[in-house]
Amino acid sequence: MRPLRTLACQARTTFALLAALMGVVSRPAAGQELYALFGGEHTKDPEASTYSYSYQYLQNVTEHLIASYTYLNEGHVPNHHRDGHSLQIWYRWLTPEQRFTFALGVGPYRFYDTTMPEGSENTTDLHGWGVMASAMANWYFHYPWVAEARYNYVHTNSSITTNTYLIGLGYQFDPKKGEGPVVPPASYGFATPERNEVSLLIGQSILNNFQSPKGAAWAVEYRYRFTPYVDFTGTWLDEGDEGQFTRKGIAAMAWLRREFLDQHAEVAIGFGPYLARDNYGSEGVEHTNVQGLLTVLIGYRWSERWGSRFYWYRTVTNNSTATDSDVIFLSLGYSF
Repeated sequence: MRPLRTLACQARTTFALLAALMGVVSRPAAGQELYALFGGEHTKDPEASTYSYSYQYLQNVTEHLIASYTYLNEGHVPNHHRDGHSLQIWYRWLTPEQRFTFALGVGPYRFYDTTMPEGSENTTDLHGWGVMASAMANWYFHYPWVAEARYNYVHTNSSITTNTYLIGLGYQFDPKKGEGPVVPPASYGFATPERNEVSLLIGQSILNNFQSPKGAAWAVEYRYRFTPYVDFTGTWLDEGDEGQFTRKGIAAMAWLRREFLDQHAEVAIGFGPYLARDNYGSEGVEHTNVQGLLTVLIGYRWSERWGSRFYWYRTVTNNSTATDSDVIFLSLGYSF
């Protein structure tokens, strides 16, 4: 097992990256766009092609400067099931009418690679850092919809190097007359006076190995809305029985969020420590350790008091024994 200080160092690095994006998101003078992208990937070592998909959040800082968060799933090439997250800074060129744009971006890439080392029969979750360099072209064809074509080059020293080619559709959060990126939009305050919320989450956990065993999961979350753009949560999380082991614990997370559709809908990303108890039932072994949680969500507020969210938790362990997991939740929340 890698020492806890390694995880702490990784957590500090990720928090620093999120804090940098938080400084951009919390400023009202920037427009936001959310994309879903699909396509293919090619690797040279091993020589292989596979599918790829991605979601992407863009923050228009100025007409020419963009900050972004990207989740990239790199499909399945021989002995590698890899995905990851990246924060990038972009420079953008616009046509005079602003309907077409082209941008180049670069940033760190945090990857999670399910693999099997040569000469071993055991699956390993390899964690590491790389660099993602990207190019994208956008067509603002009909507000609020945007078409995008994107290329990513991901280089790592400890895993595969990949090329991904993606196309997809984006949505602009902020109102605008005419086409093009929104710079700047109107700011907003709290949509309702309620600052506290309790939610029940029900879903499924998926263990990240080549068999992908699943278990029934549930959680209870308390959320405090610190600002219109920042939340804090405390969560009791039970990942259920995935066949090989069970995991449950307590997590504390900080969130960056943005509302749209007259402040009824939201998107958010959160990160924080996860004090978890792993129980390997077949081996009679239990471990308590500090892990990490990286989570994205999209939600909708049905009324002043009630709302629902879709969560995607990524449990990031501090070892390489293939116990990373994804937990997918739907929630019902009550604000007070």
